[in-house]
Amino acid sequence: MNLFEEEKLNLDDKVVRYVPEFIGKQKKYFEQKRNTTIRNLITHKGGLPPFKQYFKMGGTYQSRLDSVFNTEPVIGLNDSTIYSDIGLIVLGKVVESVAKKSLSSYTDSVIFNPPFVSPISYSINNIIGDGKESTGTCLIMISPDAERTMSTCLGISANLNFSDIDQNLLANSEIIYLEGYLVSSDPCFETSKKIIETGRDKKAKISVSLSDPNIVKAFKNRLKNWMTEPIDYLFCNFEEAKAFCESDDLEKIKNSLLSVAKNIFITDGSNGAYVITTSFTKKINGFPAEAIDTNGAGDMFAGGVLNLISKKRTIEEATMFGCFLASKGVETIGPRLKQTDYLKYYEKFLKID
Repeated sequence: MNLFEEEKLNLDDKVVRYVPEFIGKQKKYFEQKRNTTIRNLITHKGGLPPFKQYFKMGGTYQSRLDSVFNTEPVIGLNDSTIYSDIGLIVLGKVVESVAKKSLSSYTDSVIFNPPFVSPISYSINNIIGDGKESTGTCLIMISPDAERTMSTCLGISANLNFSDIDQNLLANSEIIYLEGYLVSSDPCFETSKKIIETGRDKKAKISVSLSDPNIVKAFKNRLKNWMTEPIDYLFCNFEEAKAFCESDDLEKIKNSLLSVAKNIFITDGSNGAYVITTSFTKKINGFPAEAIDTNGAGDMFAGGVLNLISKKRTIEEATMFGCFLASKGVETIGPRLKQTDYLKYYEKFLKID
């Protein structure tokens, strides 16, 4: 958007104007790719799939980049929204083409360390880079409406093994919380299944977040594999619930989710959340907030809920605290609050009538 504001490109410019290689080598996709605009990629309406595991591919950097450019669209332009890391990689190449410098150099000069602010310490690893595997990285761009677009590389964390897990911590856990992202790599999926099995043997409660609609669409069978025996707590938003249940009808979603979880929490942004159990369904209202960054709001909600559940509070109270904590989280840049803020907001919540 900085390049757009400088009038160096237009959002409706065709991507191939700046990155001709994006056309790929498959003729049947030439027309769609030729007509794909920068706006299509920014809004995730370019029809590209969510991601590929480039860090597992052999060959050179260029061969992996060629794989990016040759990626087949899975739907037509503007047919639907698919959050695509591949589209973001291509946008990075557009930036490099227009700015005449590497993406890391450009972001360094205009985002992280522009001349009018103090230097910021950071590290960006190329999503399809050469060399040894690195720790995971996530680049997040926040728009004025507090929504975000992110490009994530799991890095070495995609190879999490059960031997990496602290067995004492696992054995003494009352509640185990698993992110849906864990199903996106084979090692993490196998490890997570063992964690669930061990947790159940130790009488721990199992909680799962569906994490992202595209994760649900791409790995639904793996997520269901986690829940062949109903889990204790399931967290999701409406888009994730719709994708999992293949329905937008609340009653059908409720019945479907109750077959895999005993207690379900469906967040609805600033409107609050629904808590669904075998006994009742209840809407919990949200709290007013001046949102500047919604990144991490879902996990903050889940953390608040599970915290009060561990304190033996009612499930309605726990859901209310989750909404309250999330409302404070979205008023802060970044996915976490300061450590000292959690107790402060808990004590403030206890004073709410």
